[in-house]
Amino acid sequence: MRPVVGFRHHHPHELGVVAEALSEAGIPHRTVDAWTDATWPDPAAVSGLVVLGGEMNADETTRYPFLARERAYLRDAVAAGVPVLGICLGAQVLARAFGAPVARSPVAELGFRRLRATPEGARDPVIAPFHGVPVFEWHADTFAIPAGAVHLATGDEVSNQAFRVGPCGYGVQFHPEATLEGIAAWTARWEPEVREAGRTPEDVLKEAAERLPDQRAAARIALGAFAQLVAERG
Repeated sequence: MRPVVGFRHHHPHELGVVAEALSEAGIPHRTVDAWTDATWPDPAAVSGLVVLGGEMNADETTRYPFLARERAYLRDAVAAGVPVLGICLGAQVLARAFGAPVARSPVAELGFRRLRATPEGARDPVIAPFHGVPVFEWHADTFAIPAGAVHLATGDEVSNQAFRVGPCGYGVQFHPEATLEGIAAWTARWEPEVREAGRTPEDVLKEAAERLPDQRAAARIALGAFAQLVAERG
């Protein structure tokens, strides 16, 4: 079977719970470091793509040229029917790939926020499991919904939390892949930003320890549905 390829924008982001769901479904997976790996797989050679988060803005294409390349790559992948899951920055790049702007979020979210599925999202197997579940957010930017895409989820403070473009190109603002170990690595790496947001690594991790079990339970169902789309591609 062709592998799922995860795109990282820098360390320490990892596939986390996505990798767990793919492994459980028997689907091979590997990662590409977008900023250093010159050769990216042809979309025809993969069964799915997962594009992870990052500290950069989606429009910083001069400073990070791989972001412009990634836009074109994601357009080609969606056109080819490849299941795509863009997470946080990955969702913003996917939105930009289809002409939607990315702007400063009305609220910089750091921590868990309750997600609400739209009527369309409630019928979508990848998004519906998150309805009513507090999910982990860490972002200062937000995407608009691309023309022709389906708005799948919203939040109390940031309205655009998930969309689908084409039959199986998903963008989510939150972090369904997050693990406690991953969040610990992020808060250590970006401790100044955590404190600037009025929080401490300790209280973020305390909240994560309390909230992650519910998110993980929803994510295993949702990512299992994404794995099923991948398996159907083969």
